[in-house]
Parts: sequence; C-alpha cells; structure tokens
Amino acid sequence: MMDSMDKLADENLARPKNTDGTVDWETIFEAPGTGLVPLVAQAKSLEGLRNCASVIINQLFTRKNDETERERQHKVLASLVAAAESDDGLEAVRDNVVRMLRSIKQERLLKAAAYVANKDKRKFKRKTGGDERRDDEVLRQMFAVNKPLMMIAGGATVLVALIIGAALFIGGESSPAPKPEPTPVAKAVQPEPKDVAPVSEPVEPAKPVEASPEYPKTVYFRPMFRTVSTTRMQKSYAYYQASVVVDNATAYSRVCTRIPALKDAFNMALAHALPARGMASGQDLAKASTWAHQQLAKKIGTGVVKRVDFLIDGNNDFRPRAVPCR
Repeated sequence: MMDSMDKLADENLARPKNTDGTVDWETIFEAPGTGLVPLVAQAKSLEGLRNCASVIINQLFTRKNDETERERQHKVLASLVAAAESDDGLEAVRDNVVRMLRSIKQERLLKAAAYVANKDKRKFKRKTGGDERRDDEVLRQMFAVNKPLMMIAGGATVLVALIIGAALFIGGESSPAPKPEPTPVAKAVQPEPKDVAPVSEPVEPAKPVEASPEYPKTVYFRPMFRTVSTTRMQKSYAYYQASVVVDNATAYSRVCTRIPALKDAFNMALAHALPARGMASGQDLAKASTWAHQQLAKKIGTGVVKRVDFLIDGNNDFRPRAVPCR
C-alpha cells in the first residue's frame, strides 16, 4: 500500500476517458486493485488511512479554484479520524472515508452527465440549422432558378391573381349579375313603460379565504444519481431526490444556510444504504432516510429537521427541477 500511495503522491492521477470524452470516474474510484476506494480499504492503521486519504484529496482537487473545497474535504477527513481514539475504531473510520470518496465520485459523475447533455444539445442545434439551409437549396432547385425564394413566392402570387381576375371577367360576359332585392326596413319597437323599478336583493359580503398554513414545509433538493449497471458500451443510472420537512421559519432558515452540509449527508446516506449495483428498494430508501436524519442532527442540530425522505425517479412527488430554498 505504501508503494501505491507514494506513486500516487509523486505522479498526477491517471484519468481514463469514456467514449463520450468524459473522465471515467467509475474506474478511477472503483477499479479493483488500482481504484481509490480499494486503496483506502487496504489501510492497516489510522495514521496510514489519514495519509492515504489526504494524498487522494490533494490529487482530486488540483485546480486553483479547488482550494476551498480541498480544505473542506481535509477538515471532514480530520473529523472522521479524530472520532476514533485508537486503531480499534479503524474499520468504522475506513467505512466513513469510503463513503466520503464515493460522495465526491457522485458529484463528478453528475457534472460529467451535465456536460454530455449540453454538448448533445449544441450538436442538435447546429444540425437543425444545417437541415434548414439544405431545405432552402432543394426549393431553389425545384424552381430551377437562382433568384431568392421571396421573389419566386411573389411571382406566384401575381400569377394567381391574374388567373382569378380573368375568370371573373369571362364569367361576367356570359351571364348578367342578378339585381339585389331591396332590404326590408324593420319597424322600430317602442319599449313598454315600467311603473316600478325592480329592487335588487342585498348581496352578502364574501367570506375572506383563510390562508393555508406555511408550516410544516417540505424542502426538495436537486436529484442525485447512482450507477445501476455498467456494460462495455454504456452505463445506466438511477436518480434519487432527498427532501426534508421543517416545522418553523427558524428551522427553514437553518436548512437554507447549511445546504452543502445537507448534500454531504444525503450522498453519504445513499452510499451507506444503497446496493453497489441495481435499483434501491423501499427498505433501502428508508434506511438511507434514517441514517441521513441522524447525521443532520449532528451537523445542523437536533430537532431542526423533522423528517428526511428519499424519492426515486418515477415517484409522483419526484421533482426533477427542484432548487432548494428558492
């Protein structure tokens, strides 16, 4: 393990690519024997685990604008290691570090999927524009002229107008137009006099509509995805969404100011409760909800969040465009 860690610290992290041009984060993190997660799993002491995870964080966050996130990940690592008093707690700390790394992996996979979606959208727009120009050229060839299509359309309009005028002229010579019949004049109707004006009934004032209570309130977070299966040609994903229920404005404000902490807890909960491959069951989601609720009590305070729920894409309450606290 020391040789692998020294090599990782001295060299840049190898980044294999997928066929769509994005980095293959699944291989970087999970490849047996060479992945970052198997490397951490080989740690035999707390000190070795801390050193290995520290090197991995430095290799994952190397850009200038990664400095803040790199420092945050180092603080998370320090808190996880400090939770164990001796090597007796090594296994629990190691599991938590693995969850932390898989949380980082999910963020990278989400960004890669968004990049591919935007790239495909740009390709579609360029292709559509090219098709429109080709359609315009086909119309020019149909009329066998090099003049603009607007002039062709104008000429066709004039020709149709001449044909219609000639038809009306010929029809007028063959048969005289019938004389119009005189329009009958309607007699004016005098309104009948009314002796007594009708008295309108008093209208009861409308009852004010009672405003629905603002709390408890459910806050929905952006969907996250997990890898369901991987083949040689493609990968398939399942999308999950976390939501929390708060009882009052103070709790809502607390949640909205600690969104990064909540996202970390949600990703770690999915890594803790969901299977490594395949769709999650209702029992898996319930386990993730319980685990996330316990973590949020430690991160933002006990009683701030009343309930945590995880939804899977296809659920009626799933909101793919949700943005928390907006």
